[in-house]
Amino acid sequence: MAENSKARMIRCPECFAKDIDVFMFYDEADDEFYCYKCCYTGTKDEVERDFAHFIDRKYRMRGKPHPAEVF
Repeated sequence: MAENSKARMIRCPECFAKDIDVFMFYDEADDEFYCYKCCYTGTKDEVERDFAHFIDRKYRMRGKPHPAEVF
């Protein structure tokens, strides 16, 4: 991996949603990433979008005051 200057470490959003920490492999021929644990594939933009969507869903209440604290 050190010899590949375009190597990127990207986690699989589908596995990460299930609390499985798996890094995706990059296929240069198809210019997309794929997960060896599940059947998820996608371009870099698709993977980042899905990962951001998962983070937004999981932590949507973070930063908002607790309902009991609002007067």
